Amino acid sequence: MNIICHGQNLLVSELTSEVDKTSEALLLTAIELLNDNVVVHLPDHFKNINNTENALLWYQTMQADARLFVIKMRASKLIIGYIFIYEDTDNNAYIGYLLGEKFWGQGFAKEALSAFIDWAKTSAQWPHFFAGVEAKNTGSIALLEKLGFKKASGNGTDESCGNLFYQLPL
Repeated sequence: MNIICHGQNLLVSELTSEVDKTSEALLLTAIELLNDNVVVHLPDHFKNINNTENALLWYQTMQADARLFVIKMRASKLIIGYIFIYEDTDNNAYIGYLLGEKFWGQGFAKEALSAFIDWAKTSAQWPHFFAGVEAKNTGSIALLEKLGFKKASGNGTDESCGNLFYQLPL
């Protein structure tokens, strides 16, 4: 894993090597972090990660569909969350993120995403970040707004499924 950016307390590294059955520590981390409260607002493929087989499938799906980054505590190297980037054909980046439940409310999501956005502005080729969020997920909406994301104009909501869409020019 290559460290791409860091904050005062955190490191963000891209997971570039293939996760397989021998990656037991990573599989157990996914099981611990992806509990029902964490994934309630996320797509179905984030749910029911309750054994190593499902964790392996989740990692393989994420690595096939997105660039996957891990958020680690700087001192202990403990993985506390993930950032994922889905790229489209126009080179736009759709960002997603999650932290383990016991790490909520401590400023870690803001720290990790701030560092990641700063890295992306200078090192990546993406013109924008787009983020979709359930309208009920007020904590994530507040975080996106603190980071400078604005509700996407025109297609800023999808009332049929309760999602809001935000964008941040890089």
